[in-house]
Amino acid sequence: MNWQECSRSCKEKDAEAGNILINQAKYADTDLNKTSGKEMPSKRPNSKRFTSSSNLVAAIALAASLSSSIIYSSTTSAAPAANSEMTVDQAIVKAAMARQQKNHHEALRILRQVESKAGSVAGFYAERAANYIDAGDLEKAKADCLKAIKLNPRLSDAHDRLAYYYAQTNKPLLAINEYSQVIKLNPKSPKPYYNRALAYKKLGKLQEAGRDLQEFDKVSKVLARREEESSVLETVNKQLREGNKKNAIEALESAQKFFPSAAYAYNLAVLYEEQKQYPKALKYFNETIKLAKGDQEKTSTLAFAFLDKGNLLSKLKKYQEAVQSFSDLLALCQKGHPVNSVNALLKEYKKLALGERARNYLLLKDIDKALADCNALLKLNPKAGIAYQIRSAIYKVQGKASLAAADESKAKKLGINSVIDTSLLLSSPDGGYKKAYDEITKVIEEHPDHPHPYKDRAYLSLRSKYYKPAIDDFTTVLKMTPDDASILLVRGECYFMLNDFKNAKEDFNRVISISPEKSQAAYAWKLKIDKATGQAKETTRNTAD
Repeated sequence: MNWQECSRSCKEKDAEAGNILINQAKYADTDLNKTSGKEMPSKRPNSKRFTSSSNLVAAIALAASLSSSIIYSSTTSAAPAANSEMTVDQAIVKAAMARQQKNHHEALRILRQVESKAGSVAGFYAERAANYIDAGDLEKAKADCLKAIKLNPRLSDAHDRLAYYYAQTNKPLLAINEYSQVIKLNPKSPKPYYNRALAYKKLGKLQEAGRDLQEFDKVSKVLARREEESSVLETVNKQLREGNKKNAIEALESAQKFFPSAAYAYNLAVLYEEQKQYPKALKYFNETIKLAKGDQEKTSTLAFAFLDKGNLLSKLKKYQEAVQSFSDLLALCQKGHPVNSVNALLKEYKKLALGERARNYLLLKDIDKALADCNALLKLNPKAGIAYQIRSAIYKVQGKASLAAADESKAKKLGINSVIDTSLLLSSPDGGYKKAYDEITKVIEEHPDHPHPYKDRAYLSLRSKYYKPAIDDFTTVLKMTPDDASILLVRGECYFMLNDFKNAKEDFNRVISISPEKSQAAYAWKLKIDKATGQAKETTRNTAD
């Protein structure tokens, strides 16, 4: 690319940048002049309001409105705490929302509320720097960028805003260095390529500028796809506002068929869940996850899908699968994100995931893991009322009355007044489970090589709906008597009750292969699995006539 081509291309890109900036609310990731880009997630989870995939406001509103005592209100009867305090991460995303609405004064006011506890949170300084830039206070912006980078060198927003400072203060070489860091951290964002091209042009390095403009063109192709996606979702939004949900779903289905998109799939999942068409909702949550995985720009959509899928599975009493979905969300949150607002959202979602996973572990009667998640959540947020509520129930079952009372009191102070019914959740109907379990355990300790006491304890757990300890004891029995079809059958039943259909099927298939007498019961259970998983085909017997 020669000088004339570079100059003409830069002018064209300047004009294009102006058009993109007009649409900043849609495509903040393409702001080519000031602040760092942010991914546009699909919608706020658990909201009845359908929103566009390019609308950051709803996602920010979620984290910004998360009260430490009501972040699990969808799964508890907790009331909001009147005196709940904003966390630093909530302030970051709330400030980002205000800045997105071009109100940097409000954004700075929000950040001042948490300044005293910002400490080593790099995202706080990166967000404040963006607002200082909007306010025209470049030196303060520079100071905050340098502090953010020192705390977290992988925060692309801070490098991007520092690069802007250098570009505005006529230091193109330093700007190039910072834009290069942004590209390294967030290579799918088009704006740093364009801005670095401008800096190269200023230094007279037209060949380097040309390469960056070509890369900008290449990466910017995603913008055309986003525009199409946004157009479809705006049409769907209009149909929903007019009450025409059927046409909205048809439009999304058609778009998803020809141009598969995580945003289309996610919103279809939400709409089908609202209509209580749960198999279809789960299908599209899974499709969202498949399409969003590995795409850094779809991180928040992926987080939404993991969270909403887990909540739906829990609602359907598929607690083991729900636990897996929340575990997937926690793994995603652990990775973090180079974009500040998305990273702050992930920190809030980590708290959501821990609380929801603890609740589902409790429903599975896996109290050790439930307790571990409660403690992890309280370490992140000492005002998480749901953690105190769950932990109080666990302490009651463990006979730790004083600790249970203390946690129950803390939960109530944080607005959670409901008490978990431990007699139903963690005990057998006659209340004698623990006593009987302990008595059989003593027999096992005296005769560890005999299968019968393990069987007795397993059946006791099964009758009391303690499926996990029942599975453990049945497994011990099978190590001693591997061809015991009765034990395989009942262990398969336990797996079924935990929605672990894969292991259940393996047990039932094993029964079919070794015991003609019990094969009929195994086939019946396999039919139940097919029904539970929504399979249309009927399980058939292969018999040799």
